[in-house]
Amino acid sequence: MTIPIILAAFGSSRAAQDSYEKFRQKVQDSFPAHPVYSTITSRTVAGRTAAPYPHPDELLELLVREGVKRAVVQSLHLLPAHDFHSFVSSMKKSSIATTIGSPLLTSEKDFELAAKAILSFARPEASTAILVLAHGTSHPCWAMYASFEKKIQQLLGPQGFFAVIEKSPNSNHIPALIKANGFQKVLVIPFFFLLGLHFKRDIMGEDATSWKNRLQSLDLAVSVIEQGVGELEDIQQIFISHIRNSLTSL
Repeated sequence: MTIPIILAAFGSSRAAQDSYEKFRQKVQDSFPAHPVYSTITSRTVAGRTAAPYPHPDELLELLVREGVKRAVVQSLHLLPAHDFHSFVSSMKKSSIATTIGSPLLTSEKDFELAAKAILSFARPEASTAILVLAHGTSHPCWAMYASFEKKIQQLLGPQGFFAVIEKSPNSNHIPALIKANGFQKVLVIPFFFLLGLHFKRDIMGEDATSWKNRLQSLDLAVSVIEQGVGELEDIQQIFISHIRNSLTSL
């Protein structure tokens, strides 16, 4: 029986689901012999009436009834934080033998390729700071952000900055650091698979605590890339390489 590929994303607002569907089709085109499904690992999001995809548990139950014995489940998480490990534990309970594809940032090569990929969005003049803004986490894997920040700074030098919107690593000092380094303009690159609530509220929100307003309060001119990294071809190819590795290991 053909081995299905299951794409497992945390989930987001329905308006942002188009990004998931485009990527599902990309994977389907890359692996035409395998049926490709999309799922949402957040039970809160998956449980909503308007949710377009089921939780991985629900999809696996359906595949069991269809006689499927093995499946590749590809994480669309960017780092192996709490939600990733929770969903991996859930997958182990299924009677289907699953091989879990690694999150985006796993190997040294992943870090380098991802850093180069997101900088393809735009490369402004040296007088503009480039701030890569990620989610943040309380999981110990937050330390992996340091490796990603190092790659960004190797590529950009003093022009490159990295921060998160919540939890660790603490990034409260970054706006003032950008200002102290003599920059008057900032280009913000969101490091999210797709742009949902966090982008609207924590980056672009009208509240004084949003990153846009925090930067502007220091008289910094702010421009923002309004596109998730999941739409970048080179980012997609990292995930596809993880899927290929999983299929090979079965």
